[in-house]
Amino acid sequence: MATGWFQRATAAFSRSEPIPQKYDVNCDCGARLTGIRVPIAQKPSCPECGIIVFILPATVYPVPASVERRWLGNDLPETVATFPKSKKYRSVREQRRDKERARKAKAEREVVQPPSEPGIPFSQRFRQLFTPIRLVILTMAVGLLLTGWVMIRNVRRDRAQRELQGSLDRGHAALANDDYPKAAQEFQQATAALDILGRQDDIARQVRRTSRESMVTAGLSSRSFSETLERWILKAPKDSATSLGDKAGWFLFEAELHPSTASEYAGEPTPLVIDLPLQIGKTPVVVLMEPPPWKNWLTSEAGEQSQRVLFAAQLRRGEVPQGDRAVARVWLNESTAILWSNTETLPESALPADDDEASPWSDLVVRQREFLESQP
Repeated sequence: MATGWFQRATAAFSRSEPIPQKYDVNCDCGARLTGIRVPIAQKPSCPECGIIVFILPATVYPVPASVERRWLGNDLPETVATFPKSKKYRSVREQRRDKERARKAKAEREVVQPPSEPGIPFSQRFRQLFTPIRLVILTMAVGLLLTGWVMIRNVRRDRAQRELQGSLDRGHAALANDDYPKAAQEFQQATAALDILGRQDDIARQVRRTSRESMVTAGLSSRSFSETLERWILKAPKDSATSLGDKAGWFLFEAELHPSTASEYAGEPTPLVIDLPLQIGKTPVVVLMEPPPWKNWLTSEAGEQSQRVLFAAQLRRGEVPQGDRAVARVWLNESTAILWSNTETLPESALPADDDEASPWSDLVVRQREFLESQP
C-alpha cells in the first residue's frame, strides 16, 4: 500500500512528455494545410494558390481528454467543415454584362420554347378561353356588325335606285342639247348606281356603253386627225419611236379595217390597218392598231377581207423612219378603242359626209350595236 502511494505521488509531481498538437486548416482556395503546432505561430504557404496561412501556436493550457484521444488517434476523427471555394473578384461592369447575357438567353428560350400545357385537354382550354359571357358578347358584336352592314348596304342601294332614273333623264336631256360634258357626268353617275345595284342586264350594259361614248364625245380632239399628225411629224425626231399618249384626245374614225400586208408592216403579230389615205407633206402615213377587244366584229361576215367600222380611239405611239420614201406609222391604242353603238351620242360634225346613200353611218351604228348586244 505504501508502495502504491509513493508511485502515485511521484507521477503527480513528474512532468510528462507533451502530446503533439496537430492542425488541419482549409485555405480560401479549398486546399487543406496539415501539420504539428509549435510554441510559436507559423505562416506556411498554401501549396495550391501560394497564399500565406496563419497557424496559431500550441496551447499552453491543459488539453481536454477527448482532444488528446483524437490527436493520438484513439477517437473517431472530427468532421471538418468545408467551406465553398471563394469566387473570383469580378468588377461591376462584368457583373452587369453577365446579367444582361442571362436576361437575353432567358428571353430567347421563352420565344423559341413557348410555354405549353400538355396536360390540359383541348376542350378544357377551349372552355377556359370562350366562357359563356365572352360567347354572348362575341355573338352580340357579330350581330351588330352584320346589322350595320346590311343597313348601310340597303341605304346605298335605295339611294342608288332613286338617283339612277334622275341621272339617266338628265343625261339624255344633255345629249339632246349637245352638252356632252354634262351628259358624260350624268351617265357616269348612273353607271356608279348600276355598280352599287349589281345590275348586269342588257339595259345596264347599254347605259355603260352610252357613258363611255358620251365621255369620248366630250373628249374629242379640237384638231383634226391629219392636223395632229402634221404637228407630230414636224416635231418628232427621225428614225425613232415616239410615245404620243392620250394628250391629243380622242379621234372618231369611219374606215375600212383589214390585216396589214408585208408592204405596210412586216412583223409579228400582224396588226390591223385603218384604210385612211394620209400623206403629210411628202411623207405617207399608215395608221395601225393591234386587234381590239371587239375584233370579232371584223370577222362577223365570212368571206370578207375587210370590214367597215365606226369607232373611236386614242393615239399611242408613232414611228418616223429616215429616207425620202420612208413611210410613217402611227399606232392607235387598241385597249381603249370603242366600237360606236349609239347614234344619240354621235356628233355629226365629227364625221365627213357619207357618199354611200345605200349604207349611211346610222345603219352601221345599228349593226354594231346589235353585235355588241349579242356578245356575252
